[in-house]
Amino acid sequence: MLRKFTWKQLSKLHVVFATFGSVASIIALCLTIFKSNTLSKESVLGLTIFTLIFLLLIVTTFLIKVYNVFKNSLSYQYPNQTKKLSTFYKYRTDDAKNIEYEVFKNIQCKRILLTEYEHGFNWTGSIPPIIESDLQDVQQEVIKGMHHEYDKIILSLKNPLGYNDAGVMHIRMKLDDSDQRSATRLESRVEYPVEMIHFRVELRYKPKDYDRKATLSRQRINSTTSAVFDHICYINFDLHTKCYDYPLLNPEPGFFYRIEWER
Repeated sequence: MLRKFTWKQLSKLHVVFATFGSVASIIALCLTIFKSNTLSKESVLGLTIFTLIFLLLIVTTFLIKVYNVFKNSLSYQYPNQTKKLSTFYKYRTDDAKNIEYEVFKNIQCKRILLTEYEHGFNWTGSIPPIIESDLQDVQQEVIKGMHHEYDKIILSLKNPLGYNDAGVMHIRMKLDDSDQRSATRLESRVEYPVEMIHFRVELRYKPKDYDRKATLSRQRINSTTSAVFDHICYINFDLHTKCYDYPLLNPEPGFFYRIEWER
């Protein structure tokens, strides 16, 4: 749903409607002159053409104003010009050293045409990841984030999305953690409403009697008072699938959500 228009935006529309009122007055004056039969055919034709051109300019201005108002409203609600519907995270390793990390994001386009998508990630290991995608083309240059900001990678869409079209963004990272310096966690930054975040952590090397629980916690994105994550719940380890699996439904925006486990 779009947010309510501000007074500033409404005032812009008010100017346009006032201009339309002026145009209506000009048209009425022209019609009065036409009925007076005091003008030649050439004068009437010239005045008609002038009125139509002037009216076309006003209609164009009106449509541009309306477009800008709605565009600004969408930009306020969706700064990245996309709406995230759901996200699926998968972390899989057979030996705690070689890791495959995948992300599937179901998004909705909130601009005229979407040709690229920016994905943020936070790999804490010492060896740079190998990044690929089954659905998009990956621009291999990683954009390094500033302090407390995620690194970013750009995905080029093979089939651009139009306004309100939905699509799936896919990222796969092959991670070398042979020195085991990475943090054993998955983290998601939730700035705006999303219907679901699904975490799946497959630890195939764990013994058959492994029963340690993972922890789900969160921290405010703009927190300046504490770097501690607040506990939400524990997640049991499934011995049959050897994984932690947790769907987080309708998480409150404005938080980092993190699942952590023992190596």
